[in-house]
Amino acid sequence: MFTPMPRKRVPSAFACNVMFSIVFYCLCMQTSFARSPVGGSVDDSGATPARVSTDEIMRQIQKKFRGNAKKYQALARKIEKRVQEALAETEYSCGTGDGDKRPLSEHPYLKFVEELSVAAMAEGGKKKNSDETQALLKKYPWDNVLELVTGLQDGSDRVIPDHENGFINLGAPPEPAPGFPDLSINHYLYGFDEILSWKYRIKQGRKMVFLGRERKSEKPVMEEELPPWEAIRVYLDGYNPKVPLYAIPWLTHLLHSGLMEERRTETGALSRMDEMMAFLDSKWNGFHYENTYTRKPEALVQPVHALFTEKEGFVYQFPDAKPLAMSGDIPFLSLRTYQEYGELFLNRKADVRSRPIIISLTVDTRSSNPRTIKSNGYS
Repeated sequence: MFTPMPRKRVPSAFACNVMFSIVFYCLCMQTSFARSPVGGSVDDSGATPARVSTDEIMRQIQKKFRGNAKKYQALARKIEKRVQEALAETEYSCGTGDGDKRPLSEHPYLKFVEELSVAAMAEGGKKKNSDETQALLKKYPWDNVLELVTGLQDGSDRVIPDHENGFINLGAPPEPAPGFPDLSINHYLYGFDEILSWKYRIKQGRKMVFLGRERKSEKPVMEEELPPWEAIRVYLDGYNPKVPLYAIPWLTHLLHSGLMEERRTETGALSRMDEMMAFLDSKWNGFHYENTYTRKPEALVQPVHALFTEKEGFVYQFPDAKPLAMSGDIPFLSLRTYQEYGELFLNRKADVRSRPIIISLTVDTRSSNPRTIKSNGYS
């Protein structure tokens, strides 16, 4: 199975240091963190304080803001303003020794990020799916029922994860809550060669609902900005927010779409591997957790392909996710999906109802409504 390109951190050290200095200054102005025992002290000479880890700063901000979304938004905007000013005012040497100096905003790295971002935004502005995508959606439609709900229709031989309408409860996030590079606000789908939001086709009201997607569903929607708490984290790590938002997904698209073309058959059809990835990208797991930055419930969805191939991703950072991964509940594939996979790619016909048994199924005690269910399960 194809493994996604690793997300490496590659900005120049100079650009990172400039961005971090600006961010740290903003944080010192917004909080008293710079003079705390953890953050270190700023002496009278104005020397730059020793660098503190991003996680530690995010932990301190989280304690300071106490879920106040407006404070995160204000800080993110202040940081963005100072970064833009610094990029315009700062110069870098583009040669050896005393070579020519140019504005940092013209740095090749930043230019490359901007080019990738513009291309991604242009693609995101299109309203119609390509003919090939429509054909794939017809062949592999996204069910509006998440895999866990589908699986429970056939029973289970183990404890059911605590969930709401198929959205698995991840429990409390670690402190601070994980973010980039583990969190992808915009996903790249290897099977459909598309970029979409981490909340695509989710309706989050009194209940969490996944709407699925059919052939004529609208083209995937990308997120146009990072949540403010995530933008702060990205700046602290020395990145332009467009890097995780647009540049990484679009660069992944450029690399992978070229490989897809090379793998096509003589008739122009997709390779078996790309068909498999499209199939796995059509099966979805949903999750929810309490966002400690906003103190509100957060729902997200991921295709099982991403959950198979990114074992260090956002979902796996939650303490409660580790036993679920060990038990085979993350990623969760229903028996019907296994059957469908066998028929499509292994030429193996199977009936998930061929070996019915009666099992006693006890719901996870973390659930708000623990109970014992008698159901048909299939081994």
